[in-house]
Amino acid sequence: MLPNDLCIRDLGFFSVAALAEIDARGAYYITRLRSDMNVYIKENGQWKEWDWESLGNQ
Repeated sequence: MLPNDLCIRDLGFFSVAALAEIDARGAYYITRLRSDMNVYIKENGQWKEWDWESLGNQ
């Protein structure tokens, strides 16, 4: 994988280590998340659960 490559993963599961390696190589990735998975984002130094419903309302 080269810098600026795009890796598409549509398996419904993934390894965080594999995504970290893609990131370390300067590439990008797209992956599908399972419906039972929680995603957190860091805002102002605090971790907050991503609100999927608000994304759909935008």
